Amino acid sequence: MNVERGKISNVTKYAHGILTKNPQTQLESKLFDYAIGTLVVIILLASVLYYFVLKQPGYVPLLALTVLSSVALVFSKEHMKHYESLTCMEGMMIGMTLGMMSGFMAGAIIGATNGMFYGSVFGLAIGIVFGFQMGRSSGVMGAMEGLMAGLMGGPMGAMSSVMMFNDHLMEFLFIIFGVCFVIIGGLSYMMNREAGSVTNEKHRTNFIEFLVTSLVLFLLLFGMSIYGPKGPVIYL
Repeated sequence: MNVERGKISNVTKYAHGILTKNPQTQLESKLFDYAIGTLVVIILLASVLYYFVLKQPGYVPLLALTVLSSVALVFSKEHMKHYESLTCMEGMMIGMTLGMMSGFMAGAIIGATNGMFYGSVFGLAIGIVFGFQMGRSSGVMGAMEGLMAGLMGGPMGAMSSVMMFNDHLMEFLFIIFGVCFVIIGGLSYMMNREAGSVTNEKHRTNFIEFLVTSLVLFLLLFGMSIYGPKGPVIYL
């Protein structure tokens, strides 16, 4: 895609293309619609779980972050899986971004509810799975980058939560998760720009797959935070 580099207008044009279903962003537009529908379903499920299982107001912010992060990560996963012929650098960027973001967000959530050890291990596991699975599309370099990013992201997320227990933890998490979402969106923009748009006949995703994957990730995070083992120092 021959566009001038470094211009913010390119990003806004890309975002506008997704919202208006531009042919150059067909896949992203479809995934965005899936994400909105999935958000509605998971928010309804989260509301039911809150009123019948949790009933603790303190969990609401973390529940919201769990919903948003689950859908955002699956959006990126479903987008990236459509790029098969990648350079080593592109594969490394995918593995590093998804490994780090998934590990950090999972580690931060579980670190707040279950403590440093369990948050680190759980975040590390999620990050390694996401990073390796998505990074290996370009070969061993992308796979290794995904493994390393997951290794760093999980403990970093848990450590960040534990360090902020007594100093506006929830506000901090919303700020840093917002940055994570921007980075995930930036990855989609980068791949569309560098590897090109995905034509309609190559689309290999559907709403049910998107919804089920998001639900599994959400329930995994929710179940671990509520019913998982707890460390000696936790926020909730």
